[in-house]
Amino acid sequence: MPTIKLQHYSIVSALGLGKQAQLGALQQQQSGLTPCDYPEATINSYIGKVTGLEYAFAPEALKEYQCRNQQIVQLALETDGFIGAVNQAKSRYGTSRIATLIGTTSSGLEEVEKAYRASHNGLWPQDFNYRRTSYNGATSEFISRYLGLTGLHYTIGNACTSSLSVFNQAARLIRAGIVDAAVVGGVESLCLTTLQGFNSLELLSPEPCRPCDQHRNGLNIGEGAGFILLEKASIATGDIILASSGESSDAHHISTPSADAIGAVYSMQQALKQAKLQTQDIGYINSHGTASLVNDKAEDQAICQLFGNKTPYSSTKGWTGHTLGAAGAIETIFTALALEQQTLWGTLNLQEQDKAIQGNVIKENTQASLNHALVHSIGFGGNNSSLILSRVR
Repeated sequence: MPTIKLQHYSIVSALGLGKQAQLGALQQQQSGLTPCDYPEATINSYIGKVTGLEYAFAPEALKEYQCRNQQIVQLALETDGFIGAVNQAKSRYGTSRIATLIGTTSSGLEEVEKAYRASHNGLWPQDFNYRRTSYNGATSEFISRYLGLTGLHYTIGNACTSSLSVFNQAARLIRAGIVDAAVVGGVESLCLTTLQGFNSLELLSPEPCRPCDQHRNGLNIGEGAGFILLEKASIATGDIILASSGESSDAHHISTPSADAIGAVYSMQQALKQAKLQTQDIGYINSHGTASLVNDKAEDQAICQLFGNKTPYSSTKGWTGHTLGAAGAIETIFTALALEQQTLWGTLNLQEQDKAIQGNVIKENTQASLNHALVHSIGFGGNNSSLILSRVR
């Protein structure tokens, strides 16, 4: 099978625009969470909000896609030299041999909310374009067109595993010879449906979230985008490669993970098997770690069942909030940075570990010799997704 390399990546989150902003905040343990000021949101919580959207305007040929979601997409595409890297890939393979696979949950749902409020006598505003803004497929379509790609493109909506699932899909396409490269990732934008919806589930914390903490009381919603250019490419020392991925769906419950964690275990086992690695080879796990009471406990059970209580793991949601459909991509980039920097990221805001959580949860950033790291996400509906990144020695 061809080696699949993380050739280039770009990222936007509440921590700022680009890789250096994320890295600086991670190293300084500086959160991007702020009190919720999203218009008309009647919730008492913190959010992870992207700034600078006022500077993102779709080009004239793509103006029908203009919405908050696509503005976040555009900010990410325009940072970290990502467009230049894609242009180089286009010159190597051609525009039709690069796929665009994107994960999201809400896409441009904010536009539906605006249109509903502006509707009159059951009629939607004439300027509302559902197909180009709010339809999930509009996201991958916009990215493909923005980058000048003509290959396969589609959007995956597997709840909070969405932008980890795209890695598995892209790897299959590349290894099958259907494409030579793929732009993968995820995007999520704040909207009332998400904020009020999670509030109605009584899952939001009135303070910055505290994954795995004894006194945690819920999660924070965030927004952002992360994009990675995957290629079958020659590798050199220091490169980060996609070693493997694994998925499962135990269909346990629409919003609650299975208490026996069977689906989570299976997705991680799949990733280990495909990478031909043993549990002791994994030096760090970036967990889903939303800071909800049930999620953290169930995920810890899965990790301990498979890895024991020695393998270090952490949640990075204390920095960004839970970015839902973008979480997998953003946290994969954070894990790639961990491999590059040889640093295990701590769990921000964790003060006293929950006594029911038995795993080796890292509180502070820790230097380590790191070769292989696993990223894990859990989604509504019983979805589980895992991938393993490796650093070439």
